Amino acid sequence: MLLLNLTDLGIATISARHLSTGEHDPDEVMANVLAIRTVLALASTVLAVSVALLADYSPHETKALLVASLSFL
Repeated sequence: MLLLNLTDLGIATISARHLSTGEHDPDEVMANVLAIRTVLALASTVLAVSVALLADYSPHETKALLVASLSFL
């Protein structure tokens, strides 16, 4: 289930490439990376919680998944 973590998607590689060229403002690139990763972390958390609730897991498994999904943030 925790394989649904979508918080990277190659963003670190892409941002490193943009920063290394010197053509982009580093503050703007890092602000964009932070915003994108925050949105993806929230989406991953919501997706993991939704699957846990819809998959009819036991209450203990659902709580464990909820706690584990907090690591996405």
